[in-house]
Amino acid sequence: LANRTFQAGVQATAKKKFPWTLSSDGVEERVREAFAELVNCSADDVALCPSTSFSLSTAARAVALEVRRGDVGLILEDQMSSNTYPWQRLQRTLGLALEAVPYPQDGDWTTPLLRRLSELDEQVRRLAV
Repeated sequence: LANRTFQAGVQATAKKKFPWTLSSDGVEERVREAFAELVNCSADDVALCPSTSFSLSTAARAVALEVRRGDVGLILEDQMSSNTYPWQRLQRTLGLALEAVPYPQDGDWTTPLLRRLSELDEQVRRLAV
């Protein structure tokens, strides 16, 4: 393996030690502002992360600080593993009552999700979609 190739691999691996940093050219701020405008919120409310699994694991760790046994967490049926494993961990370790909202035949998640939320009212404290 050429030394130059080896050094490139070392540098790329070293970046993974700080996954919250993406680049230094300012593009993140422009993306955050554009997304904030799209969903009508402040750019300060938008976080960019290098991967879905990192983002959801971070969110689940934050949620874990307030989870009480029996709190209900909702996910969508057939979600990819990066959106189920962190919540399943809270289910195992903290007693989160994790429920998967069944896949709707018409493909529109809005109605079944809102229906389940209204049924649970105050019990639902966590939602990952």
